Amino acid sequence: MPRDVLRRLGLREGCELLLHLEGSRIVLTPVYDPLELALKGPKYARVAFEEFEEWSEKWQQEQLEG
Repeated sequence: MPRDVLRRLGLREGCELLLHLEGSRIVLTPVYDPLELALKGPKYARVAFEEFEEWSEKWQQEQLEG
């Protein structure tokens, strides 16, 4: 696929695409890397560090007791 087309679609060279057919049309859908999406994608919620630390300590304790 031409680089200009990739750039206009917000994609990069080497990105993975899912290909499927819709009637006589070929539809390409980007497959995003979950880690990259988590780091660079839009954020929908905020968690204070203290809340995360409290949850983490509770979860770790449950794992030790479990």
